[in-house]
Amino acid sequence: MPEGGPVPQRMVIGILGPPGCGKGTQSERIQRTFHFAHLSSGGILRDEIRQQTPLGRLAGELMSHGNLVPDPVINEVMVRRLKSTIDHGDGVLLDGYPRTVPQLRHLIGKLEAWAVPLNAMLYLQIDDDSLVERLTGRRICGTCGAVYHLLDLPPTVPNRCDKCNGELIIRPDDAVDAIRERMRVYHNETEPILAEMQKEHYFYRIPAEGNPETVFHHIRQVLEPLMHGSPSTL
Repeated sequence: MPEGGPVPQRMVIGILGPPGCGKGTQSERIQRTFHFAHLSSGGILRDEIRQQTPLGRLAGELMSHGNLVPDPVINEVMVRRLKSTIDHGDGVLLDGYPRTVPQLRHLIGKLEAWAVPLNAMLYLQIDDDSLVERLTGRRICGTCGAVYHLLDLPPTVPNRCDKCNGELIIRPDDAVDAIRERMRVYHNETEPILAEMQKEHYFYRIPAEGNPETVFHHIRQVLEPLMHGSPSTL
């Protein structure tokens, strides 16, 4: 049994937030604690491309030329995986989908047709300055890929990986100017879908400024009552 209560059969929740907000960490905690099946749009697209499915070949061709994968392709890939997961009786955590208003409306339409509710969309909210501070402190081992943070998870020996003694580097997209540009693009892309969702009962803003334990406490305040059919306490 999951730590947080009964297995969440046919529950569907989503998680979204800007780069560096801790979405990956919180997705892992939700999956581990509540036993949701984790459906990441990025991971599923990579699977389709690796398996050379017709949709995967189309997505790979578009991405190789720097183009965005259009909504109909994303919808088909995600909804197909979502349906098979729901039919298996599992609760679902959607990560990276939906990202646009057309994707959201397509998802809602499919769930209504299957008589499955969208129980919660968790938006990890954090201001841009805090994100810049988080991301500029990130270091990656150039040899094994291990991730560190100068404040939250520093290496034992400065600039050296604890696992393999490789040199720690700053990723190009973790430079301040690159981070600011990612923030600008993210806000432009997500403001319409946030405006659409925040009117709905399933939308929850999760304060994401604190440490991972504090953020997950807020998430549990939303999910645990929902799993027992009660309103959220957040």
